[in-house]
Amino acid sequence: MSDVANENVTPPATGAESTVAATTGRHVAPTAGEDAAETPRFPETMAELKAANPIVARLPELVSPGELSVSQSADFSIVDTFLRSKLDDLIPKPDEQDDDGSKLVERQVLAARLLDSMNAYYRDLASDKDAYDQAFKGLDANAVFWALCDLVVFYRLALGKSTDSVVNSTSAKSN
Repeated sequence: MSDVANENVTPPATGAESTVAATTGRHVAPTAGEDAAETPRFPETMAELKAANPIVARLPELVSPGELSVSQSADFSIVDTFLRSKLDDLIPKPDEQDDDGSKLVERQVLAARLLDSMNAYYRDLASDKDAYDQAFKGLDANAVFWALCDLVVFYRLALGKSTDSVVNSTSAKSN
């Protein structure tokens, strides 16, 4: 877990680059067919996300954002809010003193809590829980953390699109 909350919190530099810029602003890997010089965009389909992130590609089928129950949608809101509200706390402040390492430990504990929250949520959405567990076996916690952040952003954007398509009943014309 120490890689997630270390002094330099960054996505992995391997083939598992994160596309989580919409959440963190740290890095976006171009999706298939994009030139790195172009402004990258976040994947709009699960197939695109799996093509962009090999760790996400290992996951079994998940309940799609458009198929979430009200309860699953509410649970997502909690995971998303927790991640957004605490992500900046993983990054040391420029003037931060941590002579005894206690702040690093606090960041590591927070990173573990964020990872556990995201992991539990997406495991519940998995069509095959055993396959979900196997998908992350032996992987660096940092890489899994950023892959799950990608899923949070993907679900947030997809849920935002479905919310935008719903007509507000107070503004709808009555017959």
